[in-house]
Amino acid sequence: MQIKNRIIFRIGATLGVLAIIAGSIGSHGIKFADEKAQKLYETGLLYLLIHLPVILICGVLDLKKQAYLMTAGVLMFSIPLLAKGIGVFDGGIIVPTGGMLMIVSWIWLIFIEKSESNDN
Repeated sequence: MQIKNRIIFRIGATLGVLAIIAGSIGSHGIKFADEKAQKLYETGLLYLLIHLPVILICGVLDLKKQAYLMTAGVLMFSIPLLAKGIGVFDGGIIVPTGGMLMIVSWIWLIFIEKSESNDN
């Protein structure tokens, strides 16, 4: 396997490390205020973990624009949910904006052209 874009691949790997740390802290070190807070934390972690393989694959295929859009979406969606789950940040409009960015990045991947992975 040849990684065509090491920066994107490293971003994905770094997010993977952060996801594992957040999962470990969430399961062993956090006393959640209530069940809703725990569910918010788990949702943020789930979406982070779901998108990591796609970001890594984008690094392998050199799909820069799609990877950066998905990364921005994941950061704007998952990180505020993790923070909201532990009670340090509300998230506001950032969370739905991040969700929309993730949706757009998935739609973009659906319609990708063969030559687009080389032109990005």
